[in-house]
Amino acid sequence: MAARVYTGVSAAGNTDNTTTTAIIKYSGKYTPSSSPIFPSLPDYNDTTSFLNFTNSFRSLADKKHPIHVPKVVNVSLDYLFLVNLGFSTRVSSVNNVSFVNPAIDILQAYYYGINGVYETSFPNTTLQILTHETQVKVLDYNSIVEIVFRTTDLAGSSHPIHLHGYSFYVVGSGTGTFDNETDPSTYNLVDPPFQNTIAVPVQGWTTIRFKANNPGVWFMHCHFDRHMVWGMDTVFIVKNGNSTTGKLSPPPPDMPPC
Repeated sequence: MAARVYTGVSAAGNTDNTTTTAIIKYSGKYTPSSSPIFPSLPDYNDTTSFLNFTNSFRSLADKKHPIHVPKVVNVSLDYLFLVNLGFSTRVSSVNNVSFVNPAIDILQAYYYGINGVYETSFPNTTLQILTHETQVKVLDYNSIVEIVFRTTDLAGSSHPIHLHGYSFYVVGSGTGTFDNETDPSTYNLVDPPFQNTIAVPVQGWTTIRFKANNPGVWFMHCHFDRHMVWGMDTVFIVKNGNSTTGKLSPPPPDMPPC
């Protein structure tokens, strides 16, 4: 087997463009084959090949491995990931909101009702002007959420986005500007992959769906550490449901303070 990294950046920079290889050998008596000839792999920034590969991922979606892809959505979000240029310090954002780490953790503030730690007005679409705030998005328990993740060429690379507390169905992905009229018709609502991290392609989009049935405070961020530190993060607060299992558990009595 052979593999090469994908980054989506237009310039090589510090990208490791080498090909990694591995040969699997089985135990037992058999005539070993000759050394294989490895294929010519796509360039590290070949977004088309990247999407052709990742869009081929499927869930098993059979009787032994059932899936439950949400067909009807009641919360639609459009999140643009940006590396904001033209500032004296490095800044990145989601929907032009650069996340500011609070002095008190959001989970503690939410559970105990501490005011002034965060705001609940995170925008559903991109703001026109960059702001630096601790903003969260509040979701009702059991709401069906669709998020269209988008990037621009200013970001310079794809973004591996991770959501804590959930796995989600990756129902679609593509290049260019997302078209709300035509692109949803390309969604895979039959057997999409079920993941908790997804690479949003440079100058492209990825759509996910999930059911918000895990109450609590959940961090979502770019997995590039520098982008996360610069502010490419946000938080979801999922409210309690009516059942005992649908409520946020209290902190353990021996939990150390932050």
